[in-house]
Amino acid sequence: MTVKAKRGRRRYVYFVTVAGKYVPYEDLLRTLITPCERAGLRSIRLIQFDGRAGIVRSSLTDLPELKRIIDHQGSEHFRSIRTSGTLRALRNRYFKSTGQKESEARDGQHMQGDL
Repeated sequence: MTVKAKRGRRRYVYFVTVAGKYVPYEDLLRTLITPCERAGLRSIRLIQFDGRAGIVRSSLTDLPELKRIIDHQGSEHFRSIRTSGTLRALRNRYFKSTGQKESEARDGQHMQGDL
């Protein structure tokens, strides 16, 4: 039996706050985490949250319900952007050490090359 067959496949969901507003951690708990627990989603884990964006881990079977909660119940605060099978892919794309997103870094390189 492989490890994935035993524990199940995981998915990571990157979400952002609506209009880039800062959302306190308590609001995140009330809007996302508590409804997930009420729905019986035991595999949900908050991996990272900086007040404006975050990553949540879920099992493959709980993923549709998690995205529904993020996009509908948390719609006044949060919106899901991307789902990935690896945490590294989301962190590399959205949580660069320089604080820039990949697209912003690429746009900056093009502008420097044009000068």
